Amino acid sequence: MMTTNPPESIRIALIGDSMIAQRVLDRLLEAGFEVTTCLPGGDAFAAEARARGVRTEAVGADLTTLCREPCDWILSVFNTRILPADVIDHPARGVINFHDGPLPRYAGLYAPTRALLDGADEHGIAWHLVDEGIDTGDLLVTEPVSIEAGDTALALQLRCVEAGARAFERLIPMLLESEPRGRAQDPSRRTLFGSARWSRRGIETDWRSTVASIRRVVDAHDFGPYANYVGHPRFRLDDQWHAMIGVDACEDPECPNSDESPGSTWAADDGRLHVRCGDACLVIRGCDPPMLATATSRRSMAVRSDAELDAIEAW
Repeated sequence: MMTTNPPESIRIALIGDSMIAQRVLDRLLEAGFEVTTCLPGGDAFAAEARARGVRTEAVGADLTTLCREPCDWILSVFNTRILPADVIDHPARGVINFHDGPLPRYAGLYAPTRALLDGADEHGIAWHLVDEGIDTGDLLVTEPVSIEAGDTALALQLRCVEAGARAFERLIPMLLESEPRGRAQDPSRRTLFGSARWSRRGIETDWRSTVASIRRVVDAHDFGPYANYVGHPRFRLDDQWHAMIGVDACEDPECPNSDESPGSTWAADDGRLHVRCGDACLVIRGCDPPMLATATSRRSMAVRSDAELDAIEAW
């Protein structure tokens, strides 16, 4: 059912963070909607909202503050907190969420990381209605997002933000409707990932894996300069754990490590550590803490058995 109300008579409360939340706020105000309140997830977005004259709550304030003023819609844009039932029920028309992955395939957190870990060929974003489930509401607007060779979690996330901002243009007319029609999700295709199921201590590297597989895991945990709440793949050498930040395929045709067994290491003249994997050799170009000079002579890392890796994964 389409309303005849002008945009400025439609009241919207906005919760979220990051560049896409700022762009959504800008478009709402440009289009003439009334943004009644903003609940920011970070200081930068809070400053932007206040600069635009929007009543802005404290960063991370209680979600029930969204219920202080009547509104027609709540938009959840790059928000990781689950909205309680009283907040979902508060707006006259409903709640709409931006999700940085294709639904129902990648419900929950860290969708770009999960897609890269899966070796997916393509990704996507969705604007969907919110119910009491996690990313289960009807889909309103979706858009595909390409996955490119060498993508990191940050690179794919930024592409999702751009796609989400573009797709928001198609969502704006739906905000004028009292009951926009969405497309129901197929529950049989749903996968869900939550923060409680993610090991924040890191993932031990299986050196029997291919170079491409190990690079994919490293890239999937690369958030660039932004906070990494997920962790990094790690390795143990000389009784010390190192987080693996960046790796490259070894391109030295005379690398003495090429014919060694998985886990064998060799330090090149540039000080970077070469590690033999299941099919070839890779180069560790960044780790934390950095490799010490005394730890870069030839030696072998432990190679776990399948049973040991299964036990680590279960832990």
